[in-house]
Amino acid sequence: GGGGGGAPPPMLEPLGDVDQDPAERSHSLSRLRRYRERLRGSKPHGGASVTALAMDRTEDEEALSDSLVSGGVDSSIAVHDMATGALLVQRHNAHGVSSVLCCAVLAVGREKRVVSGGQDGTLRSWRLADLQPLGEAQKVHDGWPIL
Repeated sequence: GGGGGGAPPPMLEPLGDVDQDPAERSHSLSRLRRYRERLRGSKPHGGASVTALAMDRTEDEEALSDSLVSGGVDSSIAVHDMATGALLVQRHNAHGVSSVLCCAVLAVGREKRVVSGGQDGTLRSWRLADLQPLGEAQKVHDGWPIL
């Protein structure tokens, strides 16, 4: 609910890689908890719920880089500097008025990209550095599956 005051809801802990060594996973989770503390109180999505998270990784797959990408129910995507928690860039209306349901960071050649999936049934690709769109939205489904 949207009541005021009180502590923010807890964030879900990432599961990590299935094949990741337990000690490495523990170290990664510890770093993510520190990053979460740096972001506490930040409202990149206008106070709306965060619905997707992705971390950029450096060339060294063991180390977490300094970028966290979040998607929100308000259809925005934000990139944070994890050393400071600062908001680096934000794209409003990434999927029109539809929530961002998932996002991932990947390298294409030497360029880092964000791929987002929206409740509108589209996938979009963005340049990580400035969240400029790369191509047109791709329609991949027509709505929610029936469970």
